[in-house]
Amino acid sequence: MDLDISLHLAHWRLFVVVLTVLAAGHAHVKVSPFFAITWFGAAALFGWFWADGRGGPAVVLLPGLVVYSAAAITKGLVERRASLSGAHSLHVVLTGLLSGLLALPFESLARAMGWPLPRPTGRVLLGVEASWMGGVTLDTVASWGAAGFLLYGVYKVLDHIGLPRWLQVPALLGSMPFVASAAVWLHGRV
Repeated sequence: MDLDISLHLAHWRLFVVVLTVLAAGHAHVKVSPFFAITWFGAAALFGWFWADGRGGPAVVLLPGLVVYSAAAITKGLVERRASLSGAHSLHVVLTGLLSGLLALPFESLARAMGWPLPRPTGRVLLGVEASWMGGVTLDTVASWGAAGFLLYGVYKVLDHIGLPRWLQVPALLGSMPFVASAAVWLHGRV
């Protein structure tokens, strides 16, 4: 059976914006207004630099949405076990891994529709071809995993080193161009 389904780019952008607003609302209620503002602000800056300024709102907001979702899921998993509670480095590593997996459906949909993506990927890793995953390769998982690991890792480090908020926010926002460059570099090393 061959289904021809097509979505307009504006609907995709609206979908990502609405999901991001809902995620920011979740962060506002579950964590704090400060976290919601700084996380999604920093993630939007990261998305802009990671995507090299191309695309549109969906491309810029998608990294923050994917990594926030991965961090929320892994926090639930890590905090559920008392022996792992407070294991920040494990939380960061798992967030990076899950970011790569959570990005797969978004990347597959965007590729199928010909919409812009944050980063071009396409290397064949471990001999796994992309056709069975909707054109998304393991390279895509590695790219998003590197982005998730570094974006969330830098946020966690700046949050836990004891900087006052008036210094933490500029440090976080100012680091995003470098974090995006580091994610591209780390992805190239995988």
